Amino acid sequence: PKADRQIQLTRKQAAEVEAQRRAADQRSRFEQTVFRWSSYVTEQKMAPPECFISYAWGNAEQERWVENSLATDLLKAGIKVVLDRWDNRRIGASVPRFVERAGKCDRVIVVGTPLYRTKYENDDPMGGYVVAAEGDLIGKRMIGTEAGKEAVLPVLLEGTPENAFPMLLQGRVYGDFRKVETYFDTVFDLILSLYQIAPRHPVAEELRGSLRG
Repeated sequence: PKADRQIQLTRKQAAEVEAQRRAADQRSRFEQTVFRWSSYVTEQKMAPPECFISYAWGNAEQERWVENSLATDLLKAGIKVVLDRWDNRRIGASVPRFVERAGKCDRVIVVGTPLYRTKYENDDPMGGYVVAAEGDLIGKRMIGTEAGKEAVLPVLLEGTPENAFPMLLQGRVYGDFRKVETYFDTVFDLILSLYQIAPRHPVAEELRGSLRG
């Protein structure tokens, strides 16, 4: 029995090492793909979009994911990211001015979670007023022109579309970030959408293929 436990432990360690190796390999391919994409953007003289990320505070793990994964990877692709943790953390900063700036961005990413839906609907008046204010800006786009609607990009981090997104966003195509193993594919598709590149664009298909190895 002692020997059996040692073998199981070794297998577990081997599985963890293999998972780490795969993750490192995926990250490396993603970095190379994003570099090639950034070079293409420069060659084509494409204007990088400015993107605001709307999400809910209250879950430390999700907050870190938004800042350290999503926002950081979008920056690597040349996208100008407006994020409260980067642009509104200074003591004395104006929340209304920050929200007004968010409304002027080219694109808006909505990170859907059940907590976001709750705060969007302002069920928590003490903690959700910022998301509710952002929601007013998003709502104006969603009931405006088709171009305004297409400028709002929903991504699902937790839950289901029904309990994570505001009603106006339900029924629209969203990026699914609920599975860790498909993160890089999804974030690259999001990058293309932010640049308004068609999925069947030759460069997009080539880079997507290199990303998947």
